[in-house]
Amino acid sequence: MHPDSQNAIDSVTAASVVEFVQHIGYQVEKRPVKYAELSQFYEIIAAGTAAALLPYRSSDQNQGGNVCVKLLQKL
Repeated sequence: MHPDSQNAIDSVTAASVVEFVQHIGYQVEKRPVKYAELSQFYEIIAAGTAAALLPYRSSDQNQGGNVCVKLLQKL
């Protein structure tokens, strides 16, 4: 899921993340994401404009999952 929001910029880092996860077999959908949906996602990654990735599984636990680990190794 790639959020489609006026608050999320289309950065080079985000585009690289989308390209990489598609390359390893994930489908990427770009659409608005509601806050209430976040708990339904297995893994969430925030991409910054400075090639930084911030993994988290919940709002109180900053812990990356398998996809984020692969992305960080690729960067």
